[in-house]
Amino acid sequence: MKQAQKITESLLEKLGVAGASVDAIEENGVWKISITSEDEHSLVGRDGDKFEAFSHLLKRMLAKELGEEAKIIVDINHIRAKKEEALKGKAGIIADRARAFKRDVEMEPMSSYERMVVHSHLEGALNIKTESVGEGKSRRLIVKYIEE
Repeated sequence: MKQAQKITESLLEKLGVAGASVDAIEENGVWKISITSEDEHSLVGRDGDKFEAFSHLLKRMLAKELGEEAKIIVDINHIRAKKEEALKGKAGIIADRARAFKRDVEMEPMSSYERMVVHSHLEGALNIKTESVGEGKSRRLIVKYIEE
């Protein structure tokens, strides 16, 4: 745990992010790196683009140290957790819409992680099935209405 924390702190220092606190815990084979910083903009950016870049870089550095098979989740100022909750709420609304109109509803393009969150959240939902379609950055989810 100390090693993951040290690597994260070192990267933050190299990026010039001062005063950040880092918690690194390992649960069931998943490393959760939680960063709290007042300099959120430097790590997250306006549209989350910096967050994805920082997260990718940190994951590569940690995987090299912890092993390539290590599953790593990075969260900055609980943004990932908030985003997941908002995504689950949106998925629930879209599932309700699919049931109400008895037709498929297409969601906007999402990252593989976001699609996984929606798939998992709607798994087992009454009269609903999810499917990913498209390629690359335009890959999206379709929430399908199914009669049982």
